[in-house]
Amino acid sequence: VNDVRMDLQRQLQIGAKHISEVHAKLLRYKAELLESGPELDCCILQVDEVLKIADRDKAFTCDNILVPMDILSQQLLEVEAEDRALEDLMYSLHDALRNKTIELQPFLRAIADAAHKQFKCRALASKICKTMQQQPQPGLHRPQAVRLSPERAMWDTTPPSSLAHRPAANTGFSMYPDL
Repeated sequence: VNDVRMDLQRQLQIGAKHISEVHAKLLRYKAELLESGPELDCCILQVDEVLKIADRDKAFTCDNILVPMDILSQQLLEVEAEDRALEDLMYSLHDALRNKTIELQPFLRAIADAAHKQFKCRALASKICKTMQQQPQPGLHRPQAVRLSPERAMWDTTPPSSLAHRPAANTGFSMYPDL
């Protein structure tokens, strides 16, 4: 009976320690979120302004909202667009094969070509991102990739600096992976 009681006490102590560590982390995250409130409010106001402009101006499209701030951002935008286009091409080819509007041999050749090009795009995008991270930019924690087009005000699309250091979870959806 004493062994069971000691084992339960040890487990309770371990659980209490874990709960207190998680509580401390949550308090730190809460403080960071409260601190970043004004930055987020500013971003919300900027987005609201863009939406008002879009409602008034019928020529305002998603293609003219954002423009790259530097040559690396331009290259990244182009490479990402090509990657997405190749993904669409492979989807369409798969649909054509399923609907029997394309033969297997031409399908395989086209898929292999598209996959090879897509691999090159993704490798280049990775290199561009690494280069962007290595470039020092005065007053910034990380490079800004885009801004509003020249006739619009500057608009930083990156998250608040207090949250920027937090790594993404393995799934890519959680801001707090270590909880």
